Amino acid sequence: MGYADAFFGTSAAYTSEFSSMYGIAPSYFSALASATVYSLAVAISDAFTRCTFWDQSMDADTLLFNSEAIECVDAMGVPYTGTGYELIRDSLEVQSLETVIGRVEFNRNRRNVAKEPAITQIQSGEIEVCETLNHCSCLLPWLCVSQFWAI
Repeated sequence: MGYADAFFGTSAAYTSEFSSMYGIAPSYFSALASATVYSLAVAISDAFTRCTFWDQSMDADTLLFNSEAIECVDAMGVPYTGTGYELIRDSLEVQSLETVIGRVEFNRNRRNVAKEPAITQIQSGEIEVCETLNHCSCLLPWLCVSQFWAI
């Protein structure tokens, strides 16, 4: 699984940089947190691309929740009257982004539907890594998880 993004580079480069910075290899949660922050940063950048900020010293609450604090237009040049929070939310709704842990893309229920998790199975006492459930050798993948707990 060779993933990459524009900020961290490849997953191998991310692992190397993280390890040199913190003295340990990144856990899945570290990589997931990094990808989440990257996804949010891209969404924020995209959300405010076509906006004018009248008060450069405004606080986050004003930026996010006061619809009069910014003046924005949509991609067609039509004025947008929502809040900064709504702009970010809308940006996330249409986001389709490659990250160091794979693709991020949200459905209408705001769930990341593009990222299929890697699966680890225990088969006859041996660890077997599958890219997705579709590539696992176990016919009933949830039973493979229970085999782990029996060891």
